[in-house]
Order: sequence, then structure tokens, then C-alpha cells
Amino acid sequence: MRIYWISTFVKRAIDTLKPTAALFGVSDGGKTDGNVTLKNPSEEVRIEAYLNGERFTYAFGDELTKEGVYRFVLTDKAGNTTEYAFEIAYSVNAAGLAVIYILTGLVICGIGLIVVMRKRKAFKSKPKKTA
Repeated sequence: MRIYWISTFVKRAIDTLKPTAALFGVSDGGKTDGNVTLKNPSEEVRIEAYLNGERFTYAFGDELTKEGVYRFVLTDKAGNTTEYAFEIAYSVNAAGLAVIYILTGLVICGIGLIVVMRKRKAFKSKPKKTA
């Protein structure tokens, strides 16, 4: 009787690739005054999102507009992680600038009106009539 040993080698692919996603509106480690979106993950991942160190719920494709320092940690099924960090700085949009210009114009006009009225003595008190 002969005994044969048959050994089989199981090849297993070890996933060492870090997950990625597309960052729109800013580069990793950058700063912007506009909106930012994280989209198109390379594979199924778990995402942890932080704004100024506080965790918040985020879904891929949501637009980020609130100012602050953001950090995202993507983790795939194999445990590989990738981090993205960036800052959204305070910005004044066109409507904000328009309001600032209008208010500045009103203040300048008001000061000009006061100067003209004082020169015309409109602010001087009138003498009281005596009977």
C-alpha cells in the first residue's frame, strides 16, 4: 500500500491598496473659500468625517460649505485607510460684497448730508419767541 501526500497551496491575494476618492474644490491639505465635495470612492468604504475635530455624518457627494478644518478617514474592508484633510476659510460672496458696498455708500451719504446741513445751519436751535 502506498500513501501519497497531496499538498495544495492556497494562494490568497492580500489587499494592500488604500482606498481613494475624488476631492472637488480643493486639494488634499489645501485651503479654499469655496464649496468642497468628496465623490467616487475607489471601492466600498466606511467614511469618518470630522469638522474642527468633531465627528459628523457625511455621504459621498454631499457639498461642504461650512467654514472650518475638515478631515475624512476612508477605511476599506481589508482595513486599509486613507485620510484627506483641508480647510474651508471664511468667504464673502458677491451678495455679501454688494451689501457691504451699499451700507458703506449709505454711511458716506449720511455723513455728507450732515456736513451740508450744518453748513446751512439747519441744526442750530431757533431762538424762542418771548411774549
